[in-house]
Amino acid sequence: MSKKFWIKETHQYGKGVFARKKIQKGATVTLLTGKVFTGMKYEKGFHEGDARTWIQIDKLRWLKSKLGSYLNHSCDPNAGIFGRKLVALRNISEDEEITFDYDTHDWNEWGLYLHCKCRSQNCRKVIRGYKYLSASLKKKYQQLSLIPNFLIRLDNREKLGG
Repeated sequence: MSKKFWIKETHQYGKGVFARKKIQKGATVTLLTGKVFTGMKYEKGFHEGDARTWIQIDKLRWLKSKLGSYLNHSCDPNAGIFGRKLVALRNISEDEEITFDYDTHDWNEWGLYLHCKCRSQNCRKVIRGYKYLSASLKKKYQQLSLIPNFLIRLDNREKLGG
């Protein structure tokens, strides 16, 4: 078990990841580990009920992380994924739920469409993938270095009509 976080029941999502103690902005919360799937293997292994366990790491590669089962989405996240590191985007208080924006790591290859329940002031109401984020939010996340290069390349390709 980690010294930085633990898994417990949330008030709205089932289980979630919570800070055991204060985590400073920029600190690595944990490394994400798991099995990497590609293309059709991902499609055959994907079930709507465990969509959260999959983290897209390249155009046709996904990491199935056990911790991903408990990392909940927020449209105003306090953490982000950099490579395979979960990093605090701001100071996280003791016992605060650790969340990330699912749309920072999914293009929408398989038609992801989830209703958002984050209740943040900036809630977008729907989680559909990076492809559907507003230009201003894409820019904000890119400035934070939250967006993997493969998503930026896909987005640029789509803007060019390719």
